[in-house]
Amino acid sequence: MDLNSLLNHQKESSLTLSDLYQLLQDPDVTKRAERIRTTTTFDYPHARHETFEYFDVFIRVLLSLGPVDVIDSFRRCVNGLLQRHGVVWLVHFPRHFSIETWTQLVHHPTLLIYLYGLVLALVQNDIVLKEGDAWICGVLEFLRINSVAIVVHLWLTCCELDRHSFFLDRLEEALQGGFVTAATVREVWVVLKNRRDGWLASQVDHLLGTALTRPPFSRDELTLAYLDLKQWSNHYVHIHRALRSQQLIENSGDGDKNPLLNDSLLSTLPTDPLEQTEAVRQGTLFWVQQFGQLSPDQFDHHLCRLIQHTYPSHTRRVLDLVLADWTVRDRFERHGQLVIDALYGTTYDARTTPYDAFIQLFQGKQQQESDSHNSINHFAAYKQTRSGALLSNHLDTGEFIENNDSRVLFLQRLARRRHDSWLHDCLEHARPSLIRAYTVWLAQHLNLVSLTATTKADVPTLLTLLSDTSLEQLLHSSTSTKNTLLVDYFDQPSRSGLVRALLQTKSTRYMDLLMTYLRTHFTSTTTSQHNNAWFEQNFLAPIVEGVAMGAEVATAIFSQIISIGFDSYLGQSTTTTTFDMLQVARQHEIVTVRQTGLARLFQTLVKIKNDTSVVDVWRKTWHPTTTTQPPSLRMVLQCVGLVDQAPAMVKRMVADVCDMTTVERLMDVVLLSDTMEPDTVFDFVLEVVADTTTDEVRWAIVNTMIEVGQELALNKPKEEQRTMVPSTIEANLNVTRMGRSKLVAKMRLHEQQLLARQDDDSPAPQKPLSILIQRLFHFLLRLFHNEEVATHEAMQLELVAMPLYFVALGQIWRVVKEPLIEDVQALIELSLRACMTAKGHLPIEMAQKLLFKTE
Repeated sequence: MDLNSLLNHQKESSLTLSDLYQLLQDPDVTKRAERIRTTTTFDYPHARHETFEYFDVFIRVLLSLGPVDVIDSFRRCVNGLLQRHGVVWLVHFPRHFSIETWTQLVHHPTLLIYLYGLVLALVQNDIVLKEGDAWICGVLEFLRINSVAIVVHLWLTCCELDRHSFFLDRLEEALQGGFVTAATVREVWVVLKNRRDGWLASQVDHLLGTALTRPPFSRDELTLAYLDLKQWSNHYVHIHRALRSQQLIENSGDGDKNPLLNDSLLSTLPTDPLEQTEAVRQGTLFWVQQFGQLSPDQFDHHLCRLIQHTYPSHTRRVLDLVLADWTVRDRFERHGQLVIDALYGTTYDARTTPYDAFIQLFQGKQQQESDSHNSINHFAAYKQTRSGALLSNHLDTGEFIENNDSRVLFLQRLARRRHDSWLHDCLEHARPSLIRAYTVWLAQHLNLVSLTATTKADVPTLLTLLSDTSLEQLLHSSTSTKNTLLVDYFDQPSRSGLVRALLQTKSTRYMDLLMTYLRTHFTSTTTSQHNNAWFEQNFLAPIVEGVAMGAEVATAIFSQIISIGFDSYLGQSTTTTTFDMLQVARQHEIVTVRQTGLARLFQTLVKIKNDTSVVDVWRKTWHPTTTTQPPSLRMVLQCVGLVDQAPAMVKRMVADVCDMTTVERLMDVVLLSDTMEPDTVFDFVLEVVADTTTDEVRWAIVNTMIEVGQELALNKPKEEQRTMVPSTIEANLNVTRMGRSKLVAKMRLHEQQLLARQDDDSPAPQKPLSILIQRLFHFLLRLFHNEEVATHEAMQLELVAMPLYFVALGQIWRVVKEPLIEDVQALIELSLRACMTAKGHLPIEMAQKLLFKTE
């Protein structure tokens, strides 16, 4: 497989960097795979350095597809990158791979070999001469895989190119950083010494095919590489230490039998708890004795061999629990990391051994007492070994459970080694105290672990300990993964206590980062299962209380939110009706008032004792002399629609900002919004515009009636419009006014009937227009039913003196349907009655003629 065969020219695919990040978040593997196959053009970033991020995320998407064949897509992506940036691009991409990508590549050998072959194939080009050091540095990044076969192959390649020092320098760094384990280096030594050329060819060369410019490495070449390693390794501390222990093992002359195994350890775990306890005790005592008889390096070697030859397995033995307890307790402080490294690269499955034994160690005490597989307590009469370690007498599981230190250290090691699934399952069964202890460490070492290591963290502990920078790092990483730890936590009520503590101890930037992240994720389509109660239940009251107490951070956050609108955090009304399609919506402001962010804020303010401080901050935020971003018209009108719920201080503040708008817009709130008390809002508007004549108010009412009626008539066939019968009206001139509570109940019933109407086959605009007419008549009926308020009675008389009022009323009558017919009929009767009682105004005969006019 040469370079050309790796990069077969295929039809280009299509994906942007943003698309790739979205695919990573999509839980549907089938959907991700289909998207990869069916797109048509790769949309690479223009900047060369950004293409490395693009390729890194693309590889992670391919890795997330599991066994799906993705090689064709891989070839097309690489081919397009090389056409744009040249073959030199291949030299540098390994150094831009993220830790997440390297970690996942361990479990996908096919794609790993293709990537390795891409870089290795450059040996046949002049590129190595021009970019020699850069090429070596790039190809040596594959040491991160911690694969014995890859390390051996890289060493042989570097020996052939006389680049020994480059390899050994990088290997020494990898050993120090934990990317390569000492066990891997020892295995490399064994492969070279035993000249296992056939094994190496099967692991690497046969998969690379013609990507290599030379035949597979021979036995003689392995021997020479072994001698070079033996000579050069003495100059490197960590490499020498790893190989020295291997040399001691080889010199110890141990045969094929592993001295850490006996028949008892390999026997099936007894079902009887007492027998199980005794079997595990005896197995642990046997290992203690062997540790005293063997050198530490020999014991480590045999322990690694035992793991490699035994696990994973579906057979449960006494050995599993002995190994798990030995590793987690790490009595001699040398085997915890060794066992984890030895298991690295195996296929993880929580149902197989030894993983299930490890997970059981993290269960609570009651769980362990009921689980026959977890009886590892009551170790008795341990004697002092040659190492000087004295094991306590009668050490039981209960004591171990209360002592979190060794288990936290084990979890830290899993996190550092990025055994994310194993770590997650252990934390799934862990006690809260252990999770908190682990989280304390995690908050200080986010840069050393993958984001998956945080999925079971204790959120209060994590958020309390994180700095601004650490939180930003966590949230930035969360946007490109499926980690919903914080979203899931704040999706529950009763989190306000934590929010209050954070507002007191964290900076404004910290709180802004957290709230922006939550707002983005709670409102995104990918987290539609979450609702918008997160802010109301957990943040709203603590923020407002903080402002009332003069807290600096809470005040800054409140000012910021009130500037952009509470709806961005609390969501809009749950109504599904939209008015955007209507012509009347282009001339008027149709605002939603109920169930809005401001409505919830007003309800919270009523419960706050010192609301004066809150209103002062609010007023200052909205005042034109102190802000560069005045409130939107919609926000002002929403405040007007909520005055019936507002405390007195808020009402005064709302009255002050009403000069930002006009009478027409204020009347839109009265006539067309979903305010609960339109007549109360009307009284407020009259107070605000006291210096203005009532002409503007009554003309706003009549014009709105005309516009809504005309638009409804345009959307209803002429043959469906009714003709008014004068006798019907004349028979009901002596109408009696309905009580307020009865009228309110009736209006709400009609509103619910209109909103619930789903099977209406009328043209689309008719339903929203009918809702607007119902709101309009809700106000007018309240107005005409109330003669006790002088301003209401005066407005009644002014309206019935206007011929256009009756024209508009008649037009609406002809086109409305139930349940609005009853409302319009009642208003006509009340209007005619007012017309009869008013002296010097429009004669009732003229009013009837205007009502009954037909075209």
